[in-house]
Amino acid sequence: MRVLYICRGRPGLGHLAPCLAIDRHLTTTLANYESAIATYGLSLDACRQRGLAPIELKFPYAGVGYPGLPVLRGLWPALSEIVEQFQPQVLVGSGEFLLPLFRLVEKVPCVLLANSRYLRTPGGYFAAIKPVLKWMHDAADHVIDYSIDGCSSAAALPQNTEWLGPLVYADHRPSKLDIRRALGLPDNRPIILVTKGGGEEFAKEDIAGKGSRQMQEALNTKMIDTVLQFAGTKAGLEQYFIVITGFGVTHEHAVRTVAQHQLPNILLKLFTHEVLDFMFASDVVVSRAGANMIGEAVFTSRPQILIPVDVDDEQMANASYMESHSAAVCLRTDTIDAAGFESALSSILQDQSRAQQLVANARGLFPQIDSAVATAAKRVVAFAK
Repeated sequence: MRVLYICRGRPGLGHLAPCLAIDRHLTTTLANYESAIATYGLSLDACRQRGLAPIELKFPYAGVGYPGLPVLRGLWPALSEIVEQFQPQVLVGSGEFLLPLFRLVEKVPCVLLANSRYLRTPGGYFAAIKPVLKWMHDAADHVIDYSIDGCSSAAALPQNTEWLGPLVYADHRPSKLDIRRALGLPDNRPIILVTKGGGEEFAKEDIAGKGSRQMQEALNTKMIDTVLQFAGTKAGLEQYFIVITGFGVTHEHAVRTVAQHQLPNILLKLFTHEVLDFMFASDVVVSRAGANMIGEAVFTSRPQILIPVDVDDEQMANASYMESHSAAVCLRTDTIDAAGFESALSSILQDQSRAQQLVANARGLFPQIDSAVATAAKRVVAFAK
């Protein structure tokens, strides 16, 4: 069976992760399986770093990743050529609105991976293109919704849409002690994984109302700086922090801060594809509030402290949803400080019953978290012609 995955390459890896999860599952479970991934930007680099050989989508991008005539003119010929050469039996797409056109024009079945929150956003940028997004959903053979709160709005979803929640794949579930030793991490100290997500360093303009590059860099630097301030206190030195900064100004600032204050309890990572391993090794996950990051923490059964990007409507809604169900502790970037972070972290580390309840509540929101990828893969196989 031949599957062609096509996904947006910017501004982060949110569109690539679900495609890779399904691809990895089918690679290990399906005989005579052949796949290709067509993408661009950050997703292209991420695939290459994983040892994959993605097909680069070359078209006049000009910093705009959403529906528009320049994208249509440039992307349609590029995709058409790839489809003609690869001859897929099914298309699996995340974020690219042209995919359903291939179902209508080229008669290639299409399974769309989508975040239905964009259909349900009441205002802002996505409200302006909601008719296009709705058409994209309606035209696909099947839509898999990986949003955080899709189950609470199932009645509002199109009939061809199935909510599965975040799609997370892992080929192993190591014990905390085993993975710590494998990664060379301390055996007997609380480990806090801090990751700010990625992608804003590739944004040249205000993308989807999520703020300029400079604004997002400032927000991310403040988040990481707050963690590092606490890590240098007497209480903070009792913990070990794995801090994944991503590329750009935030990482440069973190390197200078760790060196200046000689923080021995900080492991700085620029970027890693082994986030799940670090989560399995950790006691608490501190992150932004994107769907994939929340899903990975739920999958690994780790309590979460969410610090959403204030200018990102989706992240703010995700954090609010998790907090309202007592499934995560939430802080705001605009008001966060070292004392507030210490209080949030202590409320989890010093109260194991609360930590366990947070995990139980989170997993209760996503009853399919362990089987979502397998279910999505079955749908892909079912629609292959």
